[in-house]
Amino acid sequence: MAYVSVRLFTGTVIDIGATPVQLGAALAGIHEVMVQSDPANIGKMAVGNITAQYITLTPGQAISIPVNTVALVWVKMLSGTGVANWLATE
Repeated sequence: MAYVSVRLFTGTVIDIGATPVQLGAALAGIHEVMVQSDPANIGKMAVGNITAQYITLTPGQAISIPVNTVALVWVKMLSGTGVANWLATE
């Protein structure tokens, strides 16, 4: 198995409510973004694009999304407020 050198980018979005928010700013050359609903969240988090967030994550659960920029990913809480953590590979 061949390994390729990559750079990792990380971020956290705090105080997420019922209104969808962009996960982060545009980063060139991204191949994949992993989004995690922070383990300390009380409610479920929804993940998707600017139009719709249909993927539901329970606290601590994560999903990897093959996108070319973090800015394409939007999150919202289905109840209360919460935190999203993310990790992107270049």
